[in-house]
Formats: sequence, structure tokens, C-alpha cells
Amino acid sequence: SIPLTQEDFASIESVPYRWGHGDKFYKVAAEYYGDTSAWWIIAWFNNTPTENHLELGDLIYIPIFTEELMSMWGV
Repeated sequence: SIPLTQEDFASIESVPYRWGHGDKFYKVAAEYYGDTSAWWIIAWFNNTPTENHLELGDLIYIPIFTEELMSMWGV
């Protein structure tokens, strides 16, 4: 995957999300994007390959403009 630079990360609007019991990337993607298949955007944005890399209470960020992220990937 293509890592985000600090500049990239700072330029993308995001909202904080506190990781809770039963959370999964696909569930968060469904909530914020209406699409479970967009789970990888949240994982990639947080440099967290799987939910197993997160603990209860961890703060992650949900990128708002997925089109901008997709263009960074060339998709």
C-alpha cells in the first residue's frame, strides 16, 4: 500500500472516532460511507492493517473526502 505522508494526512479532512467494543472497519465504513467495502480506506488512513492492531478506546480518524484519497491511490 501507499503510505500517507504527514502532509497528506494533514490535508485530508477527518473526524475522530473512538474504537469501541464490537467495532469492525467494515461496520465503521458502513456508518460513515454507506459502503462496507470501503473499510480499507479507514484502515489505510490509520496505518492499521486489521482490527487486531487496535485496542478498546484507541482514537482513529475517519477521512471525510474519500474521492481525494482515491485520487491519491490513482483509482
